[in-house]
Amino acid sequence: MIYMVIIMTTRPIYREYRKEDIAALYQLICQLEEETLPYEAFCAIYHKQLNNTLYYGLVCEYEHEVIGFVHLRLEDQLHHAGKIAEILELIVVSHERKQGIGKELLRRGCLAAKKYGCIQVEVSSHCRRSDAHRFYEQNGFQNHHKKFTKPS
Repeated sequence: MIYMVIIMTTRPIYREYRKEDIAALYQLICQLEEETLPYEAFCAIYHKQLNNTLYYGLVCEYEHEVIGFVHLRLEDQLHHAGKIAEILELIVVSHERKQGIGKELLRRGCLAAKKYGCIQVEVSSHCRRSDAHRFYEQNGFQNHHKKFTKPS
């Protein structure tokens, strides 16, 4: 008797973010920021940005779970005399890192930026995130700026 074993493997799905992703994305952003953000404020901003053409969000879903996210702001900037895409957030859940998901989210985010007419993609990353800095440099980004912040 011959037995055949079929192994089903699933692949991650990359798709635009949607309303029902809010709880998963809240958890990811809190993980990224290493703090619990006010949920109501997060939801209000999320709903404002969701259907706003100045923002683009892409999730990576694996077995019905959101495991990664890239979020862009697309805007015309005077000092570039063109449209720029800024990566606002890029995160992959810790247990799924080092598998190319972040790289694929970044690649697809950059393609979307180009599709929407952006001439450049920018990203800021907190000085404590040295792994993220290496990731961006390995993916063709150069560090030309310092970003300064001040509470209002």
